[in-house]
Amino acid sequence: MRFGVLDVTTGGLYVQAAQSTSDYSISTSASGAFNVSVDGAFFASADTSNPLAGLRFGASVPGVTFDVTFGFSPVLLYGGVGEFAGTSGTTVHEWASPAGNTTGHLVVNGTRVDIQSAGSTTWFDCQWDGAYATWHWYEINLDVDGLGTIKIGVWDGYDAGTATWRKFASIREQLGILTVEAVPNVTAVTAAHGGRTFTSVSTNITYDLDYVLSFKDQSTKLVVSSIVADQEIAGTPSLPAAYEGFISITGTYKGKRATGYGIIEITTVS
Repeated sequence: MRFGVLDVTTGGLYVQAAQSTSDYSISTSASGAFNVSVDGAFFASADTSNPLAGLRFGASVPGVTFDVTFGFSPVLLYGGVGEFAGTSGTTVHEWASPAGNTTGHLVVNGTRVDIQSAGSTTWFDCQWDGAYATWHWYEINLDVDGLGTIKIGVWDGYDAGTATWRKFASIREQLGILTVEAVPNVTAVTAAHGGRTFTSVSTNITYDLDYVLSFKDQSTKLVVSSIVADQEIAGTPSLPAAYEGFISITGTYKGKRATGYGIIEITTVS
């Protein structure tokens, strides 16, 4: 179990933890309710009598305690049907609830901060089976002039079996309407054009912090940038290190001005 807490307004607070231990507790029921706890962190059904009501997660580490509950929104199915080709002939299954209503609070250095539920949502992503050998994954929450809020999940994953990169976007533009589009070019912004990098002192991995995503629809081009350089979550013996960066997004979607926020995940498995 791993998590990070970031002050996106100033970037002045960033706390992260990765916990992997044999001392854990898992409980489940026939109804589908569950509770997982590891070293002071937990992830569980919000209502054990109604598992579809939502999920709850929280943890307490030096400097930060949080307890958050979120519901489920209309889903985004990756690949349009909830599955797509992974590496070496595997099949990845994945869906997301990209806009769950959110409540809860954080305690930061002794000061309680309540989540304003009217303007807060949670993107919950569920993936199982298959994987890529290495990947970039993007959670994209866009506000588009004239179109409103658009939810997009982008995969840029390396298939070791075919030695090719699979790049595609799964898009929820309207409730109940899902589309899938190729993203032929995912390019790191070079230093000559203002691109930045970050080298981890823990893993010695160098991460690019700014990317341009050019969709097959040439009127859609998004620039994503990590707002804080060091957002790597260090690994454990059973969890590889991962860059889990909060990003700002600018650009165009179908020719219309777009701004937003999201997450970039960069992981190397093998």
